[in-house]
Amino acid sequence: MVGVFYNAGSPVPHSFITGANGVGITDLNALVTLPGGVSLQWVAAINDMGQIVADASNGHSYLLSPVPEPETYALMLAGLGLMRLVARRKLRPIA
Repeated sequence: MVGVFYNAGSPVPHSFITGANGVGITDLNALVTLPGGVSLQWVAAINDMGQIVADASNGHSYLLSPVPEPETYALMLAGLGLMRLVARRKLRPIA
């Protein structure tokens, strides 16, 4: 889930995202690096792929796409390598 919140006593909106099942809240500005002084203020939508459209303080809109962490890639590559090894062993003639 995504949305907007205000800090107490501040008129500046902040975009946020929650974790799985709405648990926790993270300011989107903590997850992205934008040019100096620019902050995400209004979040418009999130889709099934986790892409988020947000408006920033500079008047531009940004499309934020999630990037898997390196550990995810490592596990995927290890799994593919293991599958290839198993497939090669099954194709090898028995002597």
